[in-house]
Amino acid sequence: MNNTPKGIVISEDKGLYQKLSANLAPIVEITGRTPDIASGYKLAREANVDLVFLDLTDKAPDCINFAKRIKRVQPETEVFMVGSTRDPDLLLDGMRAGASDFLTYPFEEKAVIASVKDALDRGGNLSKGGEIVSVFSLKGGVGVTTIAINLASHVFDLTRDKVLLFDLNLFMGDISSYLNIETAYTPYDLLRDVERMDENLMFSSVDQHDAGFYVMTTPGEISDSDQVSPADILSMLGVLKKHFDYIIVDCPHDFSERTLKVCSFSDTVFVVTQQTIPTVKSVQKVIEFFRDMEFDPDKVQVIINRYLKDSTMEASDLEGVFQKKIFSKISNDYPLFAKISTKGETVNHGAEKHRINREYQAMAGDLTGISPASDGFWKQLFSGGLFR
Repeated sequence: MNNTPKGIVISEDKGLYQKLSANLAPIVEITGRTPDIASGYKLAREANVDLVFLDLTDKAPDCINFAKRIKRVQPETEVFMVGSTRDPDLLLDGMRAGASDFLTYPFEEKAVIASVKDALDRGGNLSKGGEIVSVFSLKGGVGVTTIAINLASHVFDLTRDKVLLFDLNLFMGDISSYLNIETAYTPYDLLRDVERMDENLMFSSVDQHDAGFYVMTTPGEISDSDQVSPADILSMLGVLKKHFDYIIVDCPHDFSERTLKVCSFSDTVFVVTQQTIPTVKSVQKVIEFFRDMEFDPDKVQVIINRYLKDSTMEASDLEGVFQKKIFSKISNDYPLFAKISTKGETVNHGAEKHRINREYQAMAGDLTGISPASDGFWKQLFSGGLFR
């Protein structure tokens, strides 16, 4: 029985069809071409194909609508947009519609094979394994990195599972500075090792913080982040999900294709806000954007960081603005974080009795479904306290 994935091309350009057929022959069988959207939709439905390649030439809006329709009725079908230039607006519209990637034509054979292979692999890899939790804000300076670090530490404390803190700020991240560590193994190294990665290589390479969670961050110097594509990021996450129970992602403050891909495939996206008008307006736009992308409403959650009880913006006010219940409130205490960050500590190790530690503990408990009240049991169990 032939299990090779099947694909069709919707384009008037026979050359595009021939090029895709030749380039993808090792991994995909292109079974047909049709010149228009209507017949293409019928063919995709009747043949129940695995992949559809849409030529955006002169009919981009129709292609976007096609992608929405086919993903609604056949969510397992991978849709690829093909165009002469990577138009940012079309990229966003395509992602909202559920497209897997945007291929620039004429294209290189290796790039096309890699993109299609990653999409096919994701169908299995990103639906299995560990949980991806992204922490995001479109505005900088609201505490995304601080929340990601302390969430990773508290999730490990509650679960004792394999927890990875992953820095998606590939240009130059802040995690190393916050934790006062130099990590030897970076996302660039993981990308190099994706094809040969196994459990032994993973856990002999990735650095582990004293608090128990693992850390993968960028080098201390400025890095060439453009060399890492969105497909590369998803390949890495697919591998990481095989080996870690939780991957906490510290996201950049942008709507780049990489960031949107990660948020799309995350199980939970924590959007961070503060009680200021500019930040609230920014978060409101982010939530609306994610709604336009048809994210599951329960997937996107809001955290108020540096929460002030006496603020004129109460949590209930923000819930009305966002039309969403606030997931967690983390109190404001800049001196505390300045003190523990100079030591490279997390809240649960540098300020265990502080109110903010209990707030992080409650947030981790709500995320994992493990009551913080049982935390003492786990600590006793793994420290040998129950077996003396």
